[in-house]
Amino acid sequence: MLKKTLMLVVSLLSFGVCSPGEVNSSQTCRPIVTSMLDRIIQDSPNVERKKELNALRVSLLPMMEKVCKKGHYKLGCLQQVNQLEFIQFCKKKRK
Repeated sequence: MLKKTLMLVVSLLSFGVCSPGEVNSSQTCRPIVTSMLDRIIQDSPNVERKKELNALRVSLLPMMEKVCKKGHYKLGCLQQVNQLEFIQFCKKKRK
């Protein structure tokens, strides 16, 4: 399950991490990403999943903050996410 969760996160975030330039500041993104991860962990369905996500938190936080700074996700949407799988719905549409 941990491997599946990590692969999901990597695939969701790979697009944003590889793109150059920053749109949002760390001061804007850090609180949004931190509260999003807190909600995801808190709303996890079972104790095992919470433990997995807590273990991944150290690597997820900087990775997700970096993607947020790239501006590929809608910040208001990220503020509402409560499951990892829902992050994909916050991607901005490419023009």
